[in-house]
Amino acid sequence: MRAAFTVLAVLTLSHSLYAADPVSPLSAAPADSTLHEATLRLRIYNYTSIGGRHLSEAQRLVSDVYLKAGVRIIWEPVLNRPVPVDPSTAPRMPVADVSIMLFNNEMSRRMDADPNIVGSAAVSMRGPGSIAYVHGERVKRVAKTQEQVRDILSFVIAHELSHLLLPPGCHTEAGLMRGEWSAPELRRLSIADFALTEAQRGTMRERVRSYGAGPLHTLLSD
Repeated sequence: MRAAFTVLAVLTLSHSLYAADPVSPLSAAPADSTLHEATLRLRIYNYTSIGGRHLSEAQRLVSDVYLKAGVRIIWEPVLNRPVPVDPSTAPRMPVADVSIMLFNNEMSRRMDADPNIVGSAAVSMRGPGSIAYVHGERVKRVAKTQEQVRDILSFVIAHELSHLLLPPGCHTEAGLMRGEWSAPELRRLSIADFALTEAQRGTMRERVRSYGAGPLHTLLSD
């Protein structure tokens, strides 16, 4: 059961996942050269059929978006081999502030997520959250090209991550935090659709810093 101070923020599709629309890929924005004011460590767990190249490109786009907000993202590695039974021989990995879970169809079904939801985040009333979910196979069904898989995936990740770093009820009429999109609109994403207000950027930087100083490394377990 989810704690009383946590709510689930979602990104929804206002039209069918299968609506037809012309191709219009997103042009990646160059990284901002401003000084990093806060650092956020993320770890992404991919349980979908989305390939490593598209995921890496999506991560780069997300990093660019947050760099413009004064937040530098460090993508921590995920161990893809069994953890030793003996804790003394277990690898030590940097602690991640946030985990992003890319769900396959079966995992989405078990979560009992509305079929029009492509992403959600467990948002805390007391500070920044730590886990978000992306329904990756639904992202693939929305997209009509491989470039659109990358662009839509990066948008959903960036949107849900922003929910974790902003107070509840942060949906806006336009930009990254707009809460409802049609499938055709997601296929026509532009740089403007990733925009954040200056107030949102400032809040994000403050909340990233509030993750606090914990242990630099932790033992990995199942």
